[in-house]
Amino acid sequence: MTKDDLLSVGKITGVHGIQGALKLYPYVESLSIFKSGHRVVLRDPDGKEESYVIQEGHPYKNILRLLFEKIDSRDAAEKLIGSEIFIEKSLLPDPEANEHYWFEIIGLDVFQTDGVPLGKVVSIFQTGSNDVYVVKDSDHEKLIPALHSVVKEIDLQNNRMIVDLPDGL
Repeated sequence: MTKDDLLSVGKITGVHGIQGALKLYPYVESLSIFKSGHRVVLRDPDGKEESYVIQEGHPYKNILRLLFEKIDSRDAAEKLIGSEIFIEKSLLPDPEANEHYWFEIIGLDVFQTDGVPLGKVVSIFQTGSNDVYVVKDSDHEKLIPALHSVVKEIDLQNNRMIVDLPDGL
């Protein structure tokens, strides 16, 4: 497994109880990836990585409570606070048709339908109704709404996105 095969999905923010349960602040909407038996990689703040197997995971308030095999005390769990948690991308459920994960879109080259380059997708943020792609070139930043009427094609094989910008964008 290489670093390119891994995706950051959360951060250990604390412990819960005395049995080694961890509090995880998830970066993902679906918590179904935190299944019993799944292997994860924890990277501590110093960059040291270690692999763990999820024993169980349960939503708890606005976090996820996780138990790992071989972490059975509060002291052992406290050593993991601040670690980022990674999973293999292959464990992610397949997206719906014409949907993509953000990590697939960030970094795409963006072109208008007439071939004029606009820059790269550098980040994405949510609004109440749709996502917005932040596209930067060397001089400018554009905010492009992630709407079917605007985004005409996402071609992951060729690392590009084709957009038809409305007047004024």
